[in-house]
Amino acid sequence: MGLRFVLLFSFCCFAANAELHHLKLTRHNHKEHKLPHTLGHGNIRNRLRQKYGLDSVAKVNAVTSHTTSTGSVESQSLFNYLNLQFSMDLSIGTQLFTMAPDTGSSDLWAPGKECTFCINTCKNTAFNPSDSKTFVSSKQTFNITYGSGSVSGTVDFDTVKIGHLTILNQTFGVVDNSTMCSTFDGIMGMAFPNLSAMGAVPPFQNLIAQKQVKDSVFSFYLKSDSPAGSLMILGGSNSSLYSGELTYTPVTKPRYWMFKMNLIGFYQWDYRNCLGSCDAIMDTGTSLIVGPPKAIDFLNKQIGATYNSNYDLWTVNCAKISTLPNLKLHIAYEEFYVTPQTYITNISNVCISPFTSLAGLQFWIIGDVFMRENYVEFNPVKLTLAIARSK
Repeated sequence: MGLRFVLLFSFCCFAANAELHHLKLTRHNHKEHKLPHTLGHGNIRNRLRQKYGLDSVAKVNAVTSHTTSTGSVESQSLFNYLNLQFSMDLSIGTQLFTMAPDTGSSDLWAPGKECTFCINTCKNTAFNPSDSKTFVSSKQTFNITYGSGSVSGTVDFDTVKIGHLTILNQTFGVVDNSTMCSTFDGIMGMAFPNLSAMGAVPPFQNLIAQKQVKDSVFSFYLKSDSPAGSLMILGGSNSSLYSGELTYTPVTKPRYWMFKMNLIGFYQWDYRNCLGSCDAIMDTGTSLIVGPPKAIDFLNKQIGATYNSNYDLWTVNCAKISTLPNLKLHIAYEEFYVTPQTYITNISNVCISPFTSLAGLQFWIIGDVFMRENYVEFNPVKLTLAIARSK
């Protein structure tokens, strides 16, 4: 799935062969109380372990598609919750849902009308098949277990709309049973087909195959501390949102969005955290930065963070944020940075370090804390990531 680390998108229109519809990301309000308190996040670490650890998922052949000269570029509005979680509006059939776009998973699912926990406890919007004339049931079932709970239901098909884009016959899950709540109704996975637990083609790859998007790329522009302005762009990039040129790096293992990182740390030649080349995954479904325990401990100590066993988090003195160094990441031998005002999260005067670990993890997970200062483009056909400094 892609329930991420819960410490954990209008713009102008382009007139040309392809319309550019920009939709905004604004702060989400009506479901905020469903999000577990940030500081009680041990169960969310378990979600990440399940997501990136050793969980088995069904493998299917990846879709091979090509860039099309027709189609649109759609900029979808995202809702910002505490700078830790971004979600968007999406319709299945004629019913509107709040979904979290997750580059760390590949399945689309929504709560169903049989999920009383989703409706009564989580106050989710529930999908009703009888309200959709385009709904088709496969009569197959799915079950996904996370460290903090599980979702299960049926694997079905329907028309999905994201802004002005329409996906016909999209595979999605209708959840009949769930044991966890969040600020959004469901998940829209944006990784590769061979990660899908339902054996599904993810929505964006279907947009390419159905020639709905101009180019085979999507990109994220996330804004900090702003009720509006964040964007998920489907089918292209917008150079007005970043400075300079995009830096491209290949996807090394097209299951997750995995790439090679040359350095992560606070000093120019400090390779103790990455040894010159390490695997990393770009994940919109994770709020923070997750890495191997020894490297995470070292980074936290460099910024004077102390481990708080009550919260199971590393915290820093809020009064010292302005004195902390910029976090540096070298990708494709270009330097990208994140300022301490962005990488430290202040919730009720508890200032949280961006670095957290998973035992046994051999790679890095780069989450929203990086993307809130750096524009990222994803290309599932050319198998590249492209990064530039956000404006």
